[in-house]
Amino acid sequence: MKRTKTVCNEYINATIRRNMNPTLPVCKQTPTAWPRIRIKKMSNKINTEPLPTGGDCFFAHTTFMMDDADADDYLLVQARIQPRMGPLEGVPHAHSFLIHKPTKLVRDLSNGEDAWCDQAFYYWLGRVIPSVDKFHHIYTRDEMRNMLVKHGTYGPWELAIEF
Repeated sequence: MKRTKTVCNEYINATIRRNMNPTLPVCKQTPTAWPRIRIKKMSNKINTEPLPTGGDCFFAHTTFMMDDADADDYLLVQARIQPRMGPLEGVPHAHSFLIHKPTKLVRDLSNGEDAWCDQAFYYWLGRVIPSVDKFHHIYTRDEMRNMLVKHGTYGPWELAIEF
């Protein structure tokens, strides 16, 4: 976990430097915490193409919170994201991830991965807006159980999904 955090911090610093001064070189290697992401030019465009199906983020994180003995150390987050890179770049959609309370690291178990990253970097990368309640909800283990019973699905529960 320490190596992943170091790589993420190096990537954050390189990205900040590049954004401040585009003439500075940026490492082209993919951080180990994000094995499927290839670093490329980031944009602020909004992609209107339909979302591909097959994501399992809500199922993966909700079942982790129900089954794992250490789940009390985590918070379940359901948020509207709009990634800055990757195949869903610019596509706003609902997403789920975990926050490890003691370390403030994000853990993403989506699609069979187990990626850890700094919370500030993850929120920046996904354009997560925590100050807008309709786009960002945090649940403890007990709150998550109550929402499962109330809604009968893995999520999203209280997100405003109309984009």
